Amino acid sequence: MVKLKNPKEMTSEHKFLLIIFKTTRYYVPGDERSRTNPGHGYPEHTNEINSTEAYAFVNHQELELELLRLYEEDRKRKDLLVIDVANIVPVKVSLGIQFN
Repeated sequence: MVKLKNPKEMTSEHKFLLIIFKTTRYYVPGDERSRTNPGHGYPEHTNEINSTEAYAFVNHQELELELLRLYEEDRKRKDLLVIDVANIVPVKVSLGIQFN
C-alpha cells in the first residue's frame, strides 16, 4: 500500500485505488463587535473542509486487508471508494494559438 501524495506515485504495478473522503469541521467564535452590535464584525460560525486521501494497492489481498482494518474501526462508514485500475493514462496538455 502506498499513500499517494502526487499522481507520479501511481505506477502500472498498482491495480487498485482506495479513496477516503474526509470532512473536517471547526468552530470560529464571533468577535466582540458582533456580540455587542449585531450586524457588525463577524458572527460565530462553523467552517467545513472537505479532503481526500488516496492509497494505491498492488493486489486484491492487500486491499482487502486494509478494508477489513478500516471497517473494524467503523462498520457503518460510507466514506470509501475503491477503483479497479485497468490502465493509467498520462495526461498531456498542449497550448496553441490559431489565427484566422
